[in-house]
This record gives sequence, C-alpha cells and structure tokens, in this order.
Amino acid sequence: MTNTVEEPWCDVEGWLPEAVAELVAQAVEDYQEGKFSRDFEDKLADRGIPLQAVIGAVTSRQSVIVEYSDRRDGSRRIGFWHPRRKYFVAWKPGAESRYMTCFWRENGLAYMQRLLDSRPIRCSERAKS
Repeated sequence: MTNTVEEPWCDVEGWLPEAVAELVAQAVEDYQEGKFSRDFEDKLADRGIPLQAVIGAVTSRQSVIVEYSDRRDGSRRIGFWHPRRKYFVAWKPGAESRYMTCFWRENGLAYMQRLLDSRPIRCSERAKS
C-alpha cells in the first residue's frame, strides 16, 4: 500500500528509542565496513554528494527514519532523510545489508509517505515544521 501525503503520517508513534539506536548502530557498522551497493559511490560522485553526508543523515537525531518496501523486489528498506541537508539515504538491512542509494530531496516527508508500505520509525519536530 502506498500512503498519501494527506495522512497524518508523522504523527503516529514510532519505534522505542532503544530500538532506533540499535537500528542506527547497525547502519553505522555497515557504513564503517563499506557495505555499499555496486554503484553506490559512483552515484554519490555523479550527484556531487560527499560520502560523509550519508553517515550524517543516518546518525543525526534530526533525521526522519522510515521503513518501506522496495518497489522492484519488495525487500525491506530503511530510509533516512535529513530535513536541513535534504539528503535521503536508502539502506537495506538484514543478512545482505548494504547502502543502496543517496540523493537530494527537497520535500523528504512527502517523498517518504509515498514509498511502498511506508511506516515511520522516527520523526523529528524539525521535519514537521
């Protein structure tokens, strides 16, 4: 199911802070180990996005975090969007975890709401305003 922007998407309860911290720690570990999709770093270079922006979006407490399904294969994804820097990072968790992509998105909340089966994990007050 794809959500619509009109739904009060970011007003629902997210995950417990401990669970969010564990998720972020897993994503940070993958970053430190260089677990990137085959063309991840090429995409960043083409888009003029520094690799440091990825970890910044993942670790910032201001970032909105969403769980969603990939449109191509239905696999689980986690998205991180930083409301000030406007970067959206897609990470695939699990046994074959890796960073999939990163791009600039002006209205990340609207974008995240439209992702397949999207469910907020954590919203920030800064993102809502």
